[in-house]
Amino acid sequence: MSAPTSSLTKLFRILKDIASSPFGFLGLFLTLFWIFVAIFAPLLAPFSPTELIQPLVKPLSYTKNGQLLILGSDHIGRDVLSRIIHGTRPVLFWSIFATFPAYFIGSSLGLAAGYYKKSTDTILSFIANLILSFPVLVLYLIIIVYLGPSGSNIVVAITFASSPAIFRIVRALTLDIAGRDFINAAQIRGESSLYILFIEILPNAKGPLIVDFCLRVGYTAITIGVLGFLGLGLPPPSPDWGSMINSGRPFALFMPHMVIFPCIAISSFVLGLNLLADEINHINSRI
Repeated sequence: MSAPTSSLTKLFRILKDIASSPFGFLGLFLTLFWIFVAIFAPLLAPFSPTELIQPLVKPLSYTKNGQLLILGSDHIGRDVLSRIIHGTRPVLFWSIFATFPAYFIGSSLGLAAGYYKKSTDTILSFIANLILSFPVLVLYLIIIVYLGPSGSNIVVAITFASSPAIFRIVRALTLDIAGRDFINAAQIRGESSLYILFIEILPNAKGPLIVDFCLRVGYTAITIGVLGFLGLGLPPPSPDWGSMINSGRPFALFMPHMVIFPCIAISSFVLGLNLLADEINHINSRI
């Protein structure tokens, strides 16, 4: 059996194991549902996210022109359902895109600290602990306020604030794996440090890292929502869920749908990732 076929078979087996658990199935369903919505957003949304239809229409109500708005409209007449559907794209894209550089930097430095130890570990651990001593939300706010709200600056903020936590996880895993016999064998064979770090150690640490990656994407989605709620998220006209909650806040008492449905979107996406990560963790513990 070829390597790609073997990897594909293993992936299907893992997905089957996840789907066999009720919570795992729910997590997989919610995650794939929002990915599906993000991919096919233009086809699924009944209206453009910026189209002005009729202000303050309640859910399951018709407009004056006879158009049914399933989730109602906001205060300036935009369809809430269409904005939630289109808002899936920026939230998922920036959540995943911002997590990758954080993982690259945190993993690379964690591998170096755990493998080389001594002064390398001391210096890198001190820098990581120094950054982690600040509240994460405060770091986000400082960076975004200084650089300005944009998708790329959100990536910078999340990478800077999340890398130290990833560093500590990878460092601890590296310290454990680096003392095993197959690492000693690789060193005796004369393998380079880069080969040992990225071919021998990192693949053997992938289980906990995949779990943490799923959780961290969810945390990043929440962060984007919080920044959007504070007016520091993705700039208009991007219909991200956090800015939708913020714009609907003044009308929440008599038009609660403007706030409730974007909150449900964020919560369900994060819940799906958490349940998926939890089930992957259970699978790893059984292997």
